[in-house]
Amino acid sequence: ATDPEVNALDFENRPVWEFVVTSTSQSRASLERLATKLQDRLENVSTIDSLTINGLEADEIQVVISPEQMAEVGLQPFQLRTAITAVTNSAPAGTTATATNSYGVAVNAPITSIEGLRALPLTVGNEIYQLSDIAEVLSRPAPKQLRTYFGKQSGGLDPAVTIGVYKTAGADILEAEQAARDVTTAFIAENQNNIQITTLTSNAKDIDDQFT
Repeated sequence: ATDPEVNALDFENRPVWEFVVTSTSQSRASLERLATKLQDRLENVSTIDSLTINGLEADEIQVVISPEQMAEVGLQPFQLRTAITAVTNSAPAGTTATATNSYGVAVNAPITSIEGLRALPLTVGNEIYQLSDIAEVLSRPAPKQLRTYFGKQSGGLDPAVTIGVYKTAGADILEAEQAARDVTTAFIAENQNNIQITTLTSNAKDIDDQFT
């Protein structure tokens, strides 16, 4: 026989409550906006340390270049790439594309917004243009994203977002989950029940069932 191994269970490393947010009346975009607002509301609860959220559609910045306008102003692709890279030198966040070329871009320092990228000055000879003069700078959903759905008993699938709630150190598990549930219930009522929630895991319930 082998000696039993006993390990401490750290509830700070597990969500006290994990649930899925769905809607039968809202588009995916509206569902994601509501889920993000709920996330912001939950993050203000004193017994909640952090949240995980999955199922949100990620956006990327796309620079769609007009070859005709580039030729008209006399700008070469490598010049455009150099100018964009100089002001967006960080982790990739999108692409710069022509009919034949695609370059990675990002928005960070010193440009921190899509408006700033559109206003990027480009000097060609004695003329100064903005990037928006020769290209469309757009924020679009990134391609080839995996989407989250929740299966219904009827066999259908609803667009979904999952949220995991982690308590603060020292907070009571039951109280932390109940506080999150209260905030979520109030948020649903404020939004005229346009979203529904389904519990996936509940550590508070598991503990309550085990010791009662």
